[in-house]
Amino acid sequence: MAIHSQRLRMAASRMRPFLRIVIGIVVFLVILAPSVLASAGSAASSVDRILLRSMLSSRQVNLRGSQREVVVMPSGVAHFMTKEVIRRKDGHSLARCVDPAEQRGQVKTDDGIWTRAYDPRRRTIELTRSLPRLTNESDARRLIRRIHANYAVYLRNQDWIAGRTCDVIEMVPRDPYGHGIKIWVDRATGVTLSRQESGRKNETLGLTFYTNVTFPKQVADGDLEFKFPARSKTQKISLSKVFREISPLRKIATFEIYIPVSMPAGFEFESCEMALLNGSPVACLRFSDGASMITICQSWLAEPVPNGYRPMACQSLARGETMVLSAYRRTSFMVVGPREKEGMLCIPKSFDNDREREILSRLSKQSRLPISKLISIRTGGIGLDHLAALVDIASRTGRKLESLMAMHRDGWSCRSIAERLKVDPQRLADRIREFQTR
Repeated sequence: MAIHSQRLRMAASRMRPFLRIVIGIVVFLVILAPSVLASAGSAASSVDRILLRSMLSSRQVNLRGSQREVVVMPSGVAHFMTKEVIRRKDGHSLARCVDPAEQRGQVKTDDGIWTRAYDPRRRTIELTRSLPRLTNESDARRLIRRIHANYAVYLRNQDWIAGRTCDVIEMVPRDPYGHGIKIWVDRATGVTLSRQESGRKNETLGLTFYTNVTFPKQVADGDLEFKFPARSKTQKISLSKVFREISPLRKIATFEIYIPVSMPAGFEFESCEMALLNGSPVACLRFSDGASMITICQSWLAEPVPNGYRPMACQSLARGETMVLSAYRRTSFMVVGPREKEGMLCIPKSFDNDREREILSRLSKQSRLPISKLISIRTGGIGLDHLAALVDIASRTGRKLESLMAMHRDGWSCRSIAERLKVDPQRLADRIREFQTR
């Protein structure tokens, strides 16, 4: 009995460190964890609130100020520009370049429908369609969901821009070839007063910030007017409306328009239009990950490229952007966006109608949907990787593909949709890996 008691005491002595750990875990789970989780939830809520105010501020606040822009060239040399900016909440704006001397006098006006960019050296006015503005809170929340899917978002310590207190939000890309983004959001108005883009080594690629700014209650029409010189030549760059689907653009194009089989790292189709580039009509497709944009321009080739041959050239641009030139059959491509070149060279390879037909045929058999319906869905710009994911989720949950498409259009990533519907995201990732552009 004495021996048994001694063994129990020895065992108890050995267990004390483990008991302390267990007790510590219990204390954390019961007492501390709820407050920690609440704090994390509160931080995420604060980030979303700040982003929402920032996105909607252009419709709620008038602005006057001096804006400084720093653009880093591929050589590493930084170029500086100062603009005087007036912006009204109805979408009208005026920006005048005052420095450096070689760009002084450049003017850009925007009435919410057309943008006019005046170059005094060439005495030309380039006329383009205004980019679509966010119309409501629902649109803003769609973009916020997309940002969270593609970036780790952090609320940093407050800072000051133009003498005003700002909340600082940092977005770290999940895409290994993407750029980091940091924004300074005015705490009083929600206006973004500064934006910085950084490369993989945390080097600054571009920076804009206001040196002084006011928010007047009214901005008169006369303050937004600019009298262009009488002999200026107008060049109309936009040849169509800005479309939210690719099918209307195909109707007016005189050449075949390709949709990428897939886009990298969360970039989703946003809009498209027909434009004039170097005197030739070009189809421009824009893809966004919520915070950055990749533009794909396509034009007709007079001389076809031989089958199986896909020439490619790459060039680094200002702000750390990359331009890739390529061709496929009778179409030339220019792809421009804020990614490292290794992450951009894969995009032109995704233009492949033969592969697309094979994938659509396979998805049609799997989903038991007519291939014509899948083709119709594709004209909305969705990548085949995401279409395959939604088809797989539909088959596993019994949900209609249309309802999943609606969630996807509302900014929910395929992974988020899978998690909400209790589908294993890893199995889904394995299922669609062959369709992805990486």
